[in-house]
Amino acid sequence: LGPVPITPVDTFAPAVPADVAAVAGATAVELSWTRNFEADFREYRIYRSIGEGQFVRIGEPTSTATYSDITAPRSTPLRYRITAVDAAGNESAPCEPVDVTLP
Repeated sequence: LGPVPITPVDTFAPAVPADVAAVAGATAVELSWTRNFEADFREYRIYRSIGEGQFVRIGEPTSTATYSDITAPRSTPLRYRITAVDAAGNESAPCEPVDVTLP
C-alpha cells in the first residue's frame, strides 16, 4: 500500500461571541461584543426574539463587532443572540441572550 491522500475538512466553529451588550438608543438597539480572532473568521449573525418568542435572524451578516437594529419595535421586550461564522460556514453556538426594550 502506498500513501493515502487526506483532505482536511474544517468542522470546528468559531468561539461564541463574548461580552455582548445591548443598549436602547433613541431610535435603535445598539449591540456590541468582543471581536473574534480566529484566522478563518468570516461574519457574525444577529438573531432577535420579540418577548418570549422564537429567535429569528435579522439583517445582513456583519464582520464588525457592533450592530444597530433600526427595525426594533418600541415598547416591546426584545432579546438578542449573536453567533460567529467561519470561512467554511461553521456557525458557533449562540451567546447567552441579552434583553432590552426601546422606550
